Amino acid sequence: MPDFRMALLCTLAVVFAAEPGRATGPSGTLYVTGVPGGDGLVRLGLLQGSSQTWTTTLDTNDFCIAVAGGDVRTMGYSGGNSGSRFSLSGLPISGGPYTNGANGSRLTDGTSDGVYNYSVDGATGDVLRFDRTWRNRIALFNVSGSLPDPAGISMNPADGSFWLSSSTTGRVEHRDGSGSLLGSFTAQGWSSGLAFDPLDQTVWVGSNTFLLYQYSQAGDALGSLVTRLRRLPVGMEFETSQLPSPSSISMLVLWTASVLRRHRVRGEAICRRSNCLPVPLDHSRSAVKGAAS
Repeated sequence: MPDFRMALLCTLAVVFAAEPGRATGPSGTLYVTGVPGGDGLVRLGLLQGSSQTWTTTLDTNDFCIAVAGGDVRTMGYSGGNSGSRFSLSGLPISGGPYTNGANGSRLTDGTSDGVYNYSVDGATGDVLRFDRTWRNRIALFNVSGSLPDPAGISMNPADGSFWLSSSTTGRVEHRDGSGSLLGSFTAQGWSSGLAFDPLDQTVWVGSNTFLLYQYSQAGDALGSLVTRLRRLPVGMEFETSQLPSPSSISMLVLWTASVLRRHRVRGEAICRRSNCLPVPLDHSRSAVKGAAS
């Protein structure tokens, strides 16, 4: 019986080693706009797992970023600043320029549901909705009462809720589409960028230490990642169309059940590095019968 239990525990250890939120680096591709370098141009980073690729946006103040519908669209930080359109691999493509027409605004981050783009104005606290070309802005609600100097914004496209962060206090808020507060937690450092990963349902928050921190939706710290370019992250976003499909979830459940069933019957050791002992076929069957009696 002890050998069977060990084999089963080893199987579970391997299955849950791939549990969302515990991998090194983002599960999906995280797009990051960073503080300009010596050439004055904003940096655009593509981060996934342990891989990081950095290029430039060819603009000077296009931190606000939306990733949906197969492309990346940046917009200017304040009135007169412009952004551009990029492929998901970070290459410039036709489209834009996307010019911020609001003087005095401070738009450091953005998000999208594929139909509209969104941002939060650090000058007023308004959560703003735009069309996909970053025009026709409409104020949806205001967060200045509880979130000083709002900067980071991301959307969960599955339920239309928003994640927002403060650039001075580290406070992160979760609000529904009408602005009602659903929850909050405090992240490390200050944050001008924030991104919700629809693949593993975790929240990534930028900081003033060149680090990106990963949290559960309850605010539990899951890990961190250093931006190799050593530029402060400003805008952050995942592609919001990267929703896990029901078929992929079903396949994962079937695979897990198959693994557990196979190792229960055959008693194969799958984690020899942890000194798990193979369970003989007859022993495992007798153990199963003993457990059922």
